[in-house]
Amino acid sequence: MASVPAYDKFAVYNLRSNFQRAPGFITSCPMCSSKVETIAIPPTAAYWQDYETLLIPVHDYTYLHNCPHCGWWGLRESWQDAEYHGESDYLTSGILAEWDISSKSIPISILTNYLQTKDPKSDYRQIDSQVFEKLIAECLKYEYAPCEVYHVGSRRGEGDGGVDILMIKDDTEWLIQVKRRVNNKLESVDAVRMLNGVLLREGKRFGMFITSAANFTKDAKSETDIKTPGAYGVRLINRGDIHGMIARLPRSLEPPWERSASNPKMYSGPLFSMSEEFTALFEPYESRKLMDQYFRSDAFRDRYHERLKQAQPKASADKQ
Repeated sequence: MASVPAYDKFAVYNLRSNFQRAPGFITSCPMCSSKVETIAIPPTAAYWQDYETLLIPVHDYTYLHNCPHCGWWGLRESWQDAEYHGESDYLTSGILAEWDISSKSIPISILTNYLQTKDPKSDYRQIDSQVFEKLIAECLKYEYAPCEVYHVGSRRGEGDGGVDILMIKDDTEWLIQVKRRVNNKLESVDAVRMLNGVLLREGKRFGMFITSAANFTKDAKSETDIKTPGAYGVRLINRGDIHGMIARLPRSLEPPWERSASNPKMYSGPLFSMSEEFTALFEPYESRKLMDQYFRSDAFRDRYHERLKQAQPKASADKQ
């Protein structure tokens, strides 16, 4: 089975425990030594968790380090507890993990990025059928946006009733059947007839049949020409069409660091110690004295009282 490498796991380091003085930022990738890209991002959910428990934490920065060469990422975040003048300084570092492409729990974003780097002639036989349906659902969300897409799938072994995905576009419901084929046969007319029967049973007029087969038979294509009065339509989507939809998906559908940043307990788990090789990657931090001076300045005092005023109404509302 094919495996997919991804920095999907992470380790959290308390930099106050790993350095005698606050370090600067990482400029080289700890995995491949390439130059990393650094951008400022909004505070993580873990910071806002502290915001709820501390009197008035003052956010310093949240930076995303990303290696464009190997995909490593790191989140550097720091804030001050204005009440006690304590400092929090963390680095969350991505850890390389191997995902089996047939795994039922492989994240769709990792699978998508993997498929976007594959040869267009590759097939999908190794992917779990339920994961394949979820992948198609993501494709439809992007391909037909704005729309609502719901993965129905089979429930409790009862089957899906001929509907794997429900899409609502412009107030019109589309019933969608998805097939991940393990052979090289063309999609038969019987499969399309079954979808027509589902539409008739459910009283719907629009459907899609999406298959990993290379194409549909001539009779299957003719089966979409239904003489039903009024609007009616069945779209047939084959393997080549799926390739195109996956290629058009945004590359960073759900980057691993984003899942970490949305985890409010990111800093509540075990903390790790850094190796000497890792600590050597940090630039020296020459502005520590300036930071200490800032805590004793009128600017900090003014900022503290302003944030305190903002927090008091929120605290009162929570109590009510």
